[in-house]
Amino acid sequence: MDWRTAANTGIDLLRRNTGDRRCQQAPTLSGFPGTGHHLGKEAAHTWLPLYYLGNNQLISAVPVRVVSKIGKTFCNLHNFYIVFSIAVLQIIFYEDRNFQGRSHECHSECPDLSSYFRRCNSIRVESGNWILYELPNYRGHQYFLHRGEYPDFQQWMGYNDSIRSVRLSPQHQGSFRIRIYEREDFRGQMMEFTEDCPNVYERFRYHDIHSVHVHDGFWMFYEESNYKGRQYYLRPGEYRRYSDWGATSPRIGSFRRLHHLY
Repeated sequence: MDWRTAANTGIDLLRRNTGDRRCQQAPTLSGFPGTGHHLGKEAAHTWLPLYYLGNNQLISAVPVRVVSKIGKTFCNLHNFYIVFSIAVLQIIFYEDRNFQGRSHECHSECPDLSSYFRRCNSIRVESGNWILYELPNYRGHQYFLHRGEYPDFQQWMGYNDSIRSVRLSPQHQGSFRIRIYEREDFRGQMMEFTEDCPNVYERFRYHDIHSVHVHDGFWMFYEESNYKGRQYYLRPGEYRRYSDWGATSPRIGSFRRLHHLY
């Protein structure tokens, strides 16, 4: 029996045994890496099919042998379903201020939100780090939002009530490193940063940044000092000219790391 057949059989058993008809295949997670510390040897190097049980919980679709250590003795416990708690990535858009009017919940990135709401005047971020864009296909003004409540678009430094696409920024817990350059194609004066920079001119002695190499982590550029003005989201990679990060001008006043936890 392959794992798909086993999974379908397992979910039917779960529905009968738990009485929870909400059991369904998890929309974004297809498995969980087992480790010998928690699972039987036969599952130590496999992926477990998981299903959504409701209440932000995932459950193994088939019984798994669980190894329990009591003192110095390991006991094999058979036919156990394993339940994992999950943090659901969620952002909620509202057409009106103060979380009123038509709303739309989003759990993953979307290149075009136009069909879900006409305008956006307030947002709740339940979990995740999100980059919002004024126009479809990740164009126009950009805004970074993390967990919290934003009762009007001024709270995310919005220029208007237009949000037409959204992207998830991965959670990064490692080191951060970025190099900025005075001229295009990584020429001219260069400076490396591993921390936030509230005032580019004070550190770099230039108002403009023409090219960037992001070595580690995810960063947000701001047109003005102290993290104000137009925002630009940068992922690891090479940006040979300012238009590569969506800017119409090389002027950058500050930048910082994106390291908010989900």
